[in-house]
Amino acid sequence: SLVGKNKTNDEMLNDSRNFLIFHAFDIIDEIEPKVVIIENVDRFLTMKFPFDGGFYNIEYIVRKKYGDKYSINVNVYNAQDYGVPQSRKRVIIVMCNNEYHFVEPQKEKLITVREAIGDLPSLEAGESSNIKNHYAREHTEAHILCMKHTPTGHSAFENEVYFPKNKEGVRLKGYSATY
Repeated sequence: SLVGKNKTNDEMLNDSRNFLIFHAFDIIDEIEPKVVIIENVDRFLTMKFPFDGGFYNIEYIVRKKYGDKYSINVNVYNAQDYGVPQSRKRVIIVMCNNEYHFVEPQKEKLITVREAIGDLPSLEAGESSNIKNHYAREHTEAHILCMKHTPTGHSAFENEVYFPKNKEGVRLKGYSATY
């Protein structure tokens, strides 16, 4: 997890959530599935994990542990390349035994949010419509002000006047895809 203080490898080593992959390895070793799919944030590939007396990245560990039993594909995919109107990079590790073969997905045309949902009626914060799953979440007045003054295709974090801030008025930091 990159949530909270998990910014350096040492900090990540102190967060037990980052070791869930080893539980997955236990399951793989126990049931020997024909196909395994592991998904995580793209930074997952650069993290170093304790293994065989040293620290190695996950691709090395997976290939070392399972390279003789599975064909292994390790890649970073961005959801926007596969018909999703959102940039979201994820590591996908696919391991197949000799009965199966992984076929690389074909990239698709980029779809904007406007193309995907631009025909839906516009909603203000907290409003809903009679269309299934079409509702607008509640926002604070400060967040609404930031978003109203942020041009399409940009983030309020780029805004020099109307930017996200805490209760004390200090500029917040965050992912450029938010606000």
